[in-house]
Amino acid sequence: MNTIRLLPALLFASTLAASAAVSPIRIDVDQKIENKAVAGAAHGKAGAAPMAGKSQNRELTIKVSNNSAESFSNLTVKYWFFGRDMASKSHDEEIVKQGERKLTLAARARETVQSESVASTYVEEHMKPGNAGGKGGGGKVAASGQKLTGYAVQVVNDGNILADYYSEESIKRKLAGDNKKPAGEKK
Repeated sequence: MNTIRLLPALLFASTLAASAAVSPIRIDVDQKIENKAVAGAAHGKAGAAPMAGKSQNRELTIKVSNNSAESFSNLTVKYWFFGRDMASKSHDEEIVKQGERKLTLAARARETVQSESVASTYVEEHMKPGNAGGKGGGGKVAASGQKLTGYAVQVVNDGNILADYYSEESIKRKLAGDNKKPAGEKK
């Protein structure tokens, strides 16, 4: 009697295992980050530190591993950098830069792919400081520029995604439903 109850469970488990194909391709993504303050207008006091915008530089090092006995001669490593327009009231991320690299990967091999570097400069909305004693000179400074917010990487073979990584879940959703060109490029 127990064997009859166990049989459907075994069939269900074997069906799940057969339908969940495991990719032999793995990726490890390291992001090189450089953030710098950008000098702006000085505070009202002599010798005070200047108000600063921010400068960002990002670059990806993508390590692609083949854990199978099969070689891959037509891999494409695709990458995207995302950001948001600081002047926009929306917090929607958009593609700032994208690229791809062709790759041949031998059986049980590992290769490293370097992305292009992407740079941005932005200023967050803030109040302009007044003179000493809080008199005069103050006012709002509008946000401007583009702030980098994340990245995505996919390894594709003949149109099939074999491995992927998204720095944020929102970026994965954005790529799944939105195949726009990078901001600033003509569509």
